[in-house]
Amino acid sequence: MMARRGVLATLAGAAAALLGGCDWSLAPSFRFRMTVEVQTPQGPVSGSSVLEIQANRQTDLMTGGNTVGVDLTGEAVAVDLPDGRTLFAVLRLADQKIDDLPTVVMKTLDPQFDYDRADSAMRIARGRGAEGPVALSPEAYPLLVMFADIADPTSVERVDPAAIGVTRITLETTDDPVTTGIERRLAWLEAVGRERGALKPSHSRYLKDAKLINRVRATDFNTELFK
Repeated sequence: MMARRGVLATLAGAAAALLGGCDWSLAPSFRFRMTVEVQTPQGPVSGSSVLEIQANRQTDLMTGGNTVGVDLTGEAVAVDLPDGRTLFAVLRLADQKIDDLPTVVMKTLDPQFDYDRADSAMRIARGRGAEGPVALSPEAYPLLVMFADIADPTSVERVDPAAIGVTRITLETTDDPVTTGIERRLAWLEAVGRERGALKPSHSRYLKDAKLINRVRATDFNTELFK
């Protein structure tokens, strides 16, 4: 059962930290469900994926200051369309200028967000985040892509959310397990990911935003297959 609050995530993180002999407050984590809703001529369809964010606070022994790293675990959202195609919301933003995906998630779920991502993750994990599903603003949407031929990774193309019929993308905290199995849809994913290359290679050193599709990698579909 989905839960609004990340209580189990909090307890699991705390237990892991105690077993490791460290302070869990330095590495709070929470899980969330991202859902993409699409209106098609045949009616509404949707797809979702559960992901996990862990914020790691580390102390610089030289300066005494703190730094915060963020790990995102999970896979892209897949939405099966009535015409047989699949729409993917990958794990990077359509607008790379505003933030990264974990920061957008925390901004959306944490009304008190102040750019201390460890504190934000802690608040969300303790159930102090937003109530119920919260819609992302279109400016903060993840990058949406489709494949002209799903068996060919180089056929990936960027998709305009309005043109494909996306009505909203929502986030909600959950205690459900992290989603897996996208490699069953994308048979080439693991092989391409181990090569660490882009799906649509480019020899350009500098790519404009219009060429964002050239930066899409296998790790934007799944964070764990290639570790």
